[in-house]
Amino acid sequence: MTQPITETTTSSESVFMYFPTNRGWSHQLIRLIGEAHNGGGDFGEINRAASKMNVDDLESWFSEWKAMGEHVEKLANQAASKGFKVTARQAYLRASNYYRMADFYLDRDDPRELSTYEKHVTLFKKAADLSIPKIESVSIPFEGKHLHAYFIASSYAKPIKSPTLIIFGGADATCEEVYFNTSVEALNRGFHVLMVDGPGQGYTLRFEKLYARFDYEKTVGAAIDFLLKKKSKFVNPKRIGIIGRSMGGYYASRSAAMEKRIKAAVVFDAIFDITTDVYDFFPNVRRAINWDLGAESEEDARAKLAKFNLTGVAEKILCPTLIIHGSEDYVSSPKAAEKLYAAIKTKDKLLKWYKAGHGVSAYRAEAMGFVFDWLKEKL
Repeated sequence: MTQPITETTTSSESVFMYFPTNRGWSHQLIRLIGEAHNGGGDFGEINRAASKMNVDDLESWFSEWKAMGEHVEKLANQAASKGFKVTARQAYLRASNYYRMADFYLDRDDPRELSTYEKHVTLFKKAADLSIPKIESVSIPFEGKHLHAYFIASSYAKPIKSPTLIIFGGADATCEEVYFNTSVEALNRGFHVLMVDGPGQGYTLRFEKLYARFDYEKTVGAAIDFLLKKKSKFVNPKRIGIIGRSMGGYYASRSAAMEKRIKAAVVFDAIFDITTDVYDFFPNVRRAINWDLGAESEEDARAKLAKFNLTGVAEKILCPTLIIHGSEDYVSSPKAAEKLYAAIKTKDKLLKWYKAGHGVSAYRAEAMGFVFDWLKEKL
């Protein structure tokens, strides 16, 4: 039975601009504030750092987030030295995400970029070592190299093999951030989680030098192979789903079409044709996408992006699919969501609109509840 396209009628997220003259900075603040709910920050710390910034000054952005990261890291180290594991874990998680924020606008050839990013990962791993359920750092074999990832078995899972979600972010995301914006919510509902940095993402991009690729189903296929081989006591092969955000929305759609072991897919921020729907729709993202692709120029990027297109592919999606998109999204064109929905042939599909911008950050809690209740029914 075809499910209806639904749309919220609540107010727009655009009414809140922390930095009234800078929409991009404000969006990143909303993104972080949402993640604070799941341990990725503290509003008081976030506000203290942001209130000291000189708007539009990227050095100010870097220095204030770095200073807050250092401050909270120090708190974590002090707690750890005294055996206060919960306090240490919570502080390491917050500090990790503040270093991610410091890294966000750094040029990729900036000598500070790699060390700042490494702090983000290192502190997350320190928190992982103190976490229950265990956040296990794993390395997934992939075409002679490895994908950086984490596996977490939910404490709320039933004794039988429970559903497992493979979750990945977008052009500027890291799998560590995925923990805050998605994975905690999944774990709380009994889903096991595999968070992956695929080609063109996070650690895998920086250290394995694997660049973004249109055939992301090969990444998801390697992830499923890993789960079935190494985590078979947890994973039910008939209950594997995926969630992709932003550029990961393209990856999730492509993977759902081509990798038939996927039994349900959630697409946050649909992308049908990356060139049209993102690269030209929101030029500010070109720098990040160029780096993800390993492109030497815009011309080179456009040539590589030509294959990042779901024409003739979306029709192959047969599993239940949920698309979440903001009607005011200025990063990924809302038209992409309509086009993807129309192209999918399965009747078990739903396009859920929120009157919000990219990532529907202003409706984080509402959207997460909707997504995971939907996945509970499908998996």
